[in-house]
Amino acid sequence: MVVRRSLITTCDLPSPPPLQLKCCGLDSYEDWGENSYLQREGLRVPESCCTSDALSEDVDACTQDPDSKAELFISCNDALNPFGKEVGIIAIVTVVIMVSHLCVCLLL
Repeated sequence: MVVRRSLITTCDLPSPPPLQLKCCGLDSYEDWGENSYLQREGLRVPESCCTSDALSEDVDACTQDPDSKAELFISCNDALNPFGKEVGIIAIVTVVIMVSHLCVCLLL
């Protein structure tokens, strides 16, 4: 009888902390405008869009009339890509420079 030992061992790793983007809507808080649940409740944004300052002042004002409150989180697009469109422009310029250098090197 042959006993084989596994080379793979298991261990309990701590789970990573939850990602908290603190953002509201993909492009802006107005993305929540077509949410049927919020419409039935008379809300324009969920409470999660309101900062803690806005929630402590007046929850209804923030969730029902977000236009009047500046204490909304930024859009999730802005939260995930803080550099915005500049990253794409920098990438294109970098590729153009690299290709032009490659062409010059091949011609020499």
